Amino acid sequence: MKKMNLQYYSFDSFIGEFTVVEKNNILIYIGLPNIQFSKIQHWCEGKFGKIKLELIDFRDSSSYVQLFEYFSGNRRLFSLEYKLYQTKFRVNVLKTIEKITFGQIQSYGEIAKLIGKPKAVRAVGTANAINPLPIVIPCHRVIEKNGGIGGYRGGVDMKLKLLQFEK
Repeated sequence: MKKMNLQYYSFDSFIGEFTVVEKNNILIYIGLPNIQFSKIQHWCEGKFGKIKLELIDFRDSSSYVQLFEYFSGNRRLFSLEYKLYQTKFRVNVLKTIEKITFGQIQSYGEIAKLIGKPKAVRAVGTANAINPLPIVIPCHRVIEKNGGIGGYRGGVDMKLKLLQFEK
């Protein structure tokens, strides 16, 4: 079986170092600062089987400029080419979350209603929790219906910092 060639780079932000994975210049995964590289590699292997991860210079990536602009406070909307390797339901959830505008929030329940599955709140939460493209698909903008912050793979502190940054 041939190895799938993937490219990755890392960059620093005010909340830590992110690792970004691309497949032929198409964004497929963003590893939050607290994610170990071995977990990113494991995710890639789970999607593609045998892989070869090649470190590239971030300046050779089409995604870096937009991520840099976001963290610099100069971008509110992404227009990146990306691919989601998720179930149809999870893609639907993530595409809906992607529409939450900069500085706004919605609840898990509101997302469930928007996708036409009002009882699927927990499934929406799961799709949000395993979002492979945080920041670009702003899962940090999804909160509990009672106004609670909810969880975040990067930790609640990181979620709060992102929400504060967007105010």
